[in-house]
Amino acid sequence: MGGIFLKIFNMSITTGWFILAVVVLRLLLKKAPRWITCLLWGVVALRLIVPFSMESVMSLVPSDETIPENISAYSVPVIESGVPIIDEAVNPVISDVLEPQVNANVNPMQMILYVASVVWLMGMSVMFAYSIFSYIRLHCKVRASLKYRDNIFYCDDIKSPFILGIIKPKIYLPSGIKKEQMEFVIDHETAHLKRKDHLWKPLGYLLLSVYWFNPAIWLGYILLCRDIENACDEKVIYDMDSDTKKAYSRALVDCSVQRRTVMACPLAFGEVGVKNRVKSVLNYKKPAFWVIAVAIIAGIVVSVCFLTNPKKRTGNKYIAVRIIHEAYQADWPDSSLEYMISDDMHLLYKSYPDNTSEEWHDIGKFKEIELNEDTFYKFIKKDSAWWYEGYSLETLRENNSKAYSVYNSYKRRTEILLKQKDGTYFIARKDGNTDEIVLIHILEDFAPTPTPFETYSFVNNHYITDSLVYESGLYESMELNNADWHYIIHNYTSSVGAPIIVLSINNYPTDPDSASWGDIGQLNKIQLEESDFGKMIKDSGWTDGWSTKSIIENNQNAFYVRDTGFGMFSFLLEQKNGDIYIAHGEEGSDTIRWIFKTRLWDYVEDLKNDEYTKRTFYEGTHYVFNIDSRTSVIDIEPAYCITDDFLSFSVAGQKEMNDFGYTDIDELVDFTLTEENFDNLFDESGQWFNGYTANSFREKVTRARFAGSFSGTFFYVLEIDEKTYILHGTTVYGKKLVSMMMETVAGNSKP
Repeated sequence: MGGIFLKIFNMSITTGWFILAVVVLRLLLKKAPRWITCLLWGVVALRLIVPFSMESVMSLVPSDETIPENISAYSVPVIESGVPIIDEAVNPVISDVLEPQVNANVNPMQMILYVASVVWLMGMSVMFAYSIFSYIRLHCKVRASLKYRDNIFYCDDIKSPFILGIIKPKIYLPSGIKKEQMEFVIDHETAHLKRKDHLWKPLGYLLLSVYWFNPAIWLGYILLCRDIENACDEKVIYDMDSDTKKAYSRALVDCSVQRRTVMACPLAFGEVGVKNRVKSVLNYKKPAFWVIAVAIIAGIVVSVCFLTNPKKRTGNKYIAVRIIHEAYQADWPDSSLEYMISDDMHLLYKSYPDNTSEEWHDIGKFKEIELNEDTFYKFIKKDSAWWYEGYSLETLRENNSKAYSVYNSYKRRTEILLKQKDGTYFIARKDGNTDEIVLIHILEDFAPTPTPFETYSFVNNHYITDSLVYESGLYESMELNNADWHYIIHNYTSSVGAPIIVLSINNYPTDPDSASWGDIGQLNKIQLEESDFGKMIKDSGWTDGWSTKSIIENNQNAFYVRDTGFGMFSFLLEQKNGDIYIAHGEEGSDTIRWIFKTRLWDYVEDLKNDEYTKRTFYEGTHYVFNIDSRTSVIDIEPAYCITDDFLSFSVAGQKEMNDFGYTDIDELVDFTLTEENFDNLFDESGQWFNGYTANSFREKVTRARFAGSFSGTFFYVLEIDEKTYILHGTTVYGKKLVSMMMETVAGNSKP
């Protein structure tokens, strides 16, 4: 709920800038017809309704995300309003107050977001309840009314004329209304109906109820109500002479309503701003064509500037690679600290506050400074200064071309950018408390560190045990065909953003409700000769042709996993000829139990060597159930291959893990469908087709088989008579959920 509230809050901030722009435009265009500003309020409503927006170089919105979506994960919470003076004033305060404590049980920002979400929901509920209560009360008052003509009614229990209703709106007149006023009122309320104001005003109130916490939205709603009434007045008096305008003004005064509260309904004749409306009516002159044209053009420009978001900044990216100066209390930079100097001279960086984030954080715009004693040199502490070899204060002074500074409200310090004559950049940190320059580091063009994908050829490959080359005699013998294990070496990203390699194993459990794949753990690179690997070999259980010496001498890369969660430790050994060996031993011991030589495994490649008749291909034809679609038409091109009770899956044109185009899922295991393992998998928001329900479908199934995969997905292959249905699902936080189920037809070839 906190995420939804943050989205609503940020949308209200961006719309608040739009509202302020419309307010200013209203003042500048006093002579323009009010229907133009009514249209502008419609565009404002669009900004509040649509949760996304296009980017534009014309955008004047300072920031499209004032409060970052993941602010609760920040080590030091900050806002990004896009207005430096606001950020510099607010961020130091909230950073001091809301910075999470190391041993604290609760993150203050998370608590604030939770409380704010609850208060927001309560306020919204009160606004809705008030609107419903007001409508019901008015509806009861006009229940006993007498029809005058068409949709116009007299009522004894009301004091002012108004429109009530949304689908079939009616005009209600007080029984004592003067005849000379009645036609004015009817013309005015009829103009409301023609303009569909009985729809626009409730929509405005609905949005006000959602964004009730933002004063700018209240201001916008109040001005919308006034502009609606003024626009109707202008429509009615457009061709009136002076005397008729005076009579219309008297009707406004006589029918005025004391408006104590903001209401979604009704549209009352004398509801808002009667004094100003009377002045406007008496002074009304038909606007000149050029006034209308200017107002329309200005409205379009303002809409484009505030309906769009600012374009993401682009520029040259750099990484901090070496510290050249350090004071004694220097805060060393993170090894992944990345900077961007944008094309318009803004400083951005990515490692603060969340290293895993791909979001660039805008510190602010540089201002050029003169590098001299007052701006730079006197802030470098002379007695405790340390300089990297070859650098000094004098070299910076002599080689400097330009200097810039910007205040970093996130860290409450000043960042000074030094551009050297050879194009090299240095960043100097000036402490906000002491004004001392505590750190200067050199920037180099950003070049991503090679990931394990690029470093090791075995990463992301699929291996199967090929031969048992060593088995310790300390353990009971085990046949190789019972140890037909499969491995995948993955590239993951750790919680601090660094790439890691993880070894996963699959020994095909027969329990259909268990995951077939499990991560053994992170592979840590080691030197084999320093790992006491040989000492873990306790006897001569080697198969002919292998030995401890041959493994160590021919090894190119070695990796070790200690805490596996499987009760064992493991080695992955890459030999110089590319062979991969995997060794396992019992956790808590110093003895290797098995060493396997593996081979690259491509299940479908093996299928090519089988007889063609052993393969059965299926293609999805239409949905039986879909959680995302309201149509039975299939929007993907799924294809399946079943061989010897093993399931492979493909989307036409997509090549995964092998050139045949199929991803291997798992062995198919027979099991019995029940309410728990079938009916409970289907979310109520999904759509069943052909009249099916989970229960009715389950009762017709004659055979059910299960296949799981390491990525958290699972598949059911279900048969009803001669038809085959295939179900896709995912496991999220331990809960299984079906995304789609489709009827298939047998095919004769791959997609």
